[in-house]
Amino acid sequence: MDIDTKELRLLNALFKTNSLAQAALRLGISPSQGSRWLQSLRKRFDDPLFERYGQSMFPTAAAKKLRPAVERVLEAVDSLAAQETFDPQHLRRAFVIGGIDNGLVSFLGPSLKRLRAAAPGVSVIWRPLGADFFSALRARELDLVIYASNEIYPGFGKQAICDDIFVYVCRNDHSFAKRLSKGELLSETEVLAALDIRTTVPKMSSADSGMAPASDTLAASASFYDPLTKASSDEHTAGEQTLLWAPYFASAAMLVGIDGGVALIPYQTAKRLARILPIEILGAPKTAIPFQPFLIWDETREADVALEWLRALIVSGLQASLEPLSVKRLP
Repeated sequence: MDIDTKELRLLNALFKTNSLAQAALRLGISPSQGSRWLQSLRKRFDDPLFERYGQSMFPTAAAKKLRPAVERVLEAVDSLAAQETFDPQHLRRAFVIGGIDNGLVSFLGPSLKRLRAAAPGVSVIWRPLGADFFSALRARELDLVIYASNEIYPGFGKQAICDDIFVYVCRNDHSFAKRLSKGELLSETEVLAALDIRTTVPKMSSADSGMAPASDTLAASASFYDPLTKASSDEHTAGEQTLLWAPYFASAAMLVGIDGGVALIPYQTAKRLARILPIEILGAPKTAIPFQPFLIWDETREADVALEWLRALIVSGLQASLEPLSVKRLP
């Protein structure tokens, strides 16, 4: 049976996306081309392989049995092609990276210009984290994850990206910023009383300073925290002043820069956005715990030269963009 590896890549992409349109996007082909390849595969295997239910396509029993073999064949082909011939200029691939928005802005963003120049045929699909991103890595639904997770399991690699900590930010024309510019001291009590934009994070992590509560998923984090029932006694008053709860750190900084208010976001994100937004860092909470965002990957894929190259590119691209952790804590 003579099967084109391009068709197998379509099959593999369908396993991961359950969508012909998304699978075609990953491969850089049109949906009509993807449909023709799928028809060819159906004839070869004498099976529908994927059947449509609503807006999604799900594998048949025969397709599920084929999946391990398809993955092994493609991994062998990629490994053979990569040996001593890898050139990112010739790479044609879409990588899927999971994280939240501060990871996109602060840790992937600084690498995009270099990625564009080094590998013009590469694209990155950024996805929000699910409840168990380690399983998504193992299932190859994600190629990499950027997140500050304390969890680690055998067979997964972790590389610390930087040191980070949560900080309070406001517009640079806010009364707090004006007082700081005059050398006046701010107390955390008064800043907390004005904290009207607060964030939640998906999944438990070391990024939880006590003021960015964690939930199981990104989708749940937007409505997870009820300050009237779950805040500590020290935070209860501040929670009542909160106008907006959201799981997006970069968006919180943008809202502060455009519309005012006070927010709590990671320091590295604040420093990067302060280059283009009129925001001022007021200081870190006195109880905030420094944390480390990590690059996380499935070690069984270390034979994937292209993925190893992308990981190295991201890490090396951060050297000139990250700020040393130098921020005072509010009394």
